[in-house]
Amino acid sequence: MRKAMVAAVMAVAVAGVVWGQGAADKTEWVKENVAKVGAAEVPVKRVVLFSSGVGFFEHEGVAEGNLATPMRFETAQINDVLKSLVVYDRDGGIVRNVTYAANDPVNKTLKSFQVDLSGNPPLADIVNQIRGAQVGLVLGDETVEGTVLGVESKDRVVGKGDAEKTVTTWTVNVITAAGIRAVALEDVRKLDVKDEKIKTEMNKALATLAQARDQSKKVMTVNFEGVGKRRVGMGYLVETPVWKTSYRLMLPDATSKDMAKLQGWAIVENQTDNDWTDVELSLVGGRPLGFIELLYQPLYNPRPVMTSDIAVLVKPQMYGGGGGDADKDAVDLSGNVRPPSFNLSDITQGRTTKSESSSNNSLFSTGGSGDSSDTGWPGRTMKDYSQGVASVAQTNKIGEMFHYNVEKVTLPRQQSSMIPIITEMVEFDRVSIYNVDVLAGHPLYGVRLKNKSEKYLLGGPITVLDTVKEGTSYAGDARIEDIPPGQTRLLSYAVDQEMAAAVVKNNDELELIGAAVGKGMLKLSYRHREVKEYSLENKGAREKEVVVESPMIKDYVLKEPAKYSEKTETMYRFQVPVKAKSFGVLRVVQENVTLAEQGLLRMDVDTMQAYMKEGAISGKVKEVLRAVSDRRATIADMEVKYKRKQTERSRLLEEQGNIRENLRVLPKGSQSEADAVADLKAHDTDLKKVTKEMRELQDATEKAKAEYQKFVEEVVVE
Repeated sequence: MRKAMVAAVMAVAVAGVVWGQGAADKTEWVKENVAKVGAAEVPVKRVVLFSSGVGFFEHEGVAEGNLATPMRFETAQINDVLKSLVVYDRDGGIVRNVTYAANDPVNKTLKSFQVDLSGNPPLADIVNQIRGAQVGLVLGDETVEGTVLGVESKDRVVGKGDAEKTVTTWTVNVITAAGIRAVALEDVRKLDVKDEKIKTEMNKALATLAQARDQSKKVMTVNFEGVGKRRVGMGYLVETPVWKTSYRLMLPDATSKDMAKLQGWAIVENQTDNDWTDVELSLVGGRPLGFIELLYQPLYNPRPVMTSDIAVLVKPQMYGGGGGDADKDAVDLSGNVRPPSFNLSDITQGRTTKSESSSNNSLFSTGGSGDSSDTGWPGRTMKDYSQGVASVAQTNKIGEMFHYNVEKVTLPRQQSSMIPIITEMVEFDRVSIYNVDVLAGHPLYGVRLKNKSEKYLLGGPITVLDTVKEGTSYAGDARIEDIPPGQTRLLSYAVDQEMAAAVVKNNDELELIGAAVGKGMLKLSYRHREVKEYSLENKGAREKEVVVESPMIKDYVLKEPAKYSEKTETMYRFQVPVKAKSFGVLRVVQENVTLAEQGLLRMDVDTMQAYMKEGAISGKVKEVLRAVSDRRATIADMEVKYKRKQTERSRLLEEQGNIRENLRVLPKGSQSEADAVADLKAHDTDLKKVTKEMRELQDATEKAKAEYQKFVEEVVVE
């Protein structure tokens, strides 16, 4: 996908003149264009503006002999130019190189000259830097010529009393024919440097300072070399203002079945330093990926200073991209015979491209007096704002992007322009659009716009003009998203005060609809229902189609109405006809079924009893619940009996203890002792019986619990 998009972008960007029509065609083209090219400039011939905020600019011209072509750019644009520049010199010439000013800090550049002018040095420092140079020092009527030996400073006291102070004076020592002479710099009226190399270096440094004052502009020069007249050109990508679209939608009378007129304007800005004169302008939709690489900024790799070992630097790595498809054929939609601009494949492989043409099938009138007979709309007396406006753009789709192609566009630098690119008759439906979250009491006037043309309508503002008895009237403003060919969009532009609307019911209902048993769980099915009822009152004199937007609930299923007219990611749209002076009602029901589980082993008996009374639960599930409840009751009864036996055993043990205490104090061999012994034996017999019964109850309870758990885990009822 990305390879295809890149190929499409470059095809749009550099599609144009195809060479190879033959020697005669080439000669004629050179004759026609050589007069249009200045001595050192190659003019702009093609501009491709992308809706992503970049533009491709193509220059074409004829060079005779060697040619140095300067181009001025904003400093911020240089990175894009260095990344995207393509250049050609056909017919035997070569592109020698492209030169431009370095982007090093000015002080760093100044330090590279023989005379360092960085930091605004005083004259003494400058003279000291040219030691050994031949100079001429003019002192009034006297001229001292010689070689600069050096500069020295001396402190001198000036003034008297409170005004006394010490100043530093500078003296230049010059070797003359008569010997060494000290000349005070403050007495020098003119310093003439005799060394031409030093003078040249100082002039270069001063030129660097002058250029640094205008950091916003940089000059790049393309140097062509060759003999005779040759076709030359270049292209580059830079950041540009995003081109925009603005529409006018002219609606016929509400009782008419005629189509509407859609007029689209492209808003284009020339923010470059080049005038566009008869350029071919392409306006491309789509958003190719782009980035800025800091190629203009010098990069310095800090290196360690070593005393004996040699530092080995890692070489910079280059990572190649994957293979790409061949560029698609460039397309010329103008229908005119003209030399198209160079294609990237011509530069790299010498291939040529083919042109295809298509006609402009605009249905708009391009002239006329403006009466009803010229409009094509029977019975209309309105002013037709479309007359005399015709689309000047041809359209085409390249790869995943579309473009509008306009020939012979003239736009001076730093100027903007509106260009008609769409003049179409479009199908539409008048509707009123109601969304309670937008306006609770009224719908909005709107239309359903159908793009049955082959043109891609880029998103933008629409001014709606409607037909009334007096003619054309402003109806409101709207905005649309992109509308590809074959798709429709709703747009609203005013409040429909003839319609009243409201949400009269908004309920959220929860209902148990069934149950199942499995794996020890009671699985309950609940139905969630959201019910909305919309009331629509048409107070107008004609029937209206109302598009009601109702929120779509995630994971819910639409039950009423059976169908919707449209669906977005968040909304259902229902079209409801409402007759004049009448009411309409829309009921929207969305349902969702959810499951809830409860463990049967931990469920209390009261909860089971409540579920057994629910009418939505089947008889088989109720039988399982009843069986579970009965088994739970049986186990509970056995546990109660066990506790009673446990209490009885404790009582017997306590009584045994009392009898043993009595035996200790009773007389030996007495009847009382004999009775106590007999009583102790009887309690012992009862204790053994109770213990046995407890053991049996415990075993029975454990068995019942095991059977109960097995039953709960294995029973399945759907």
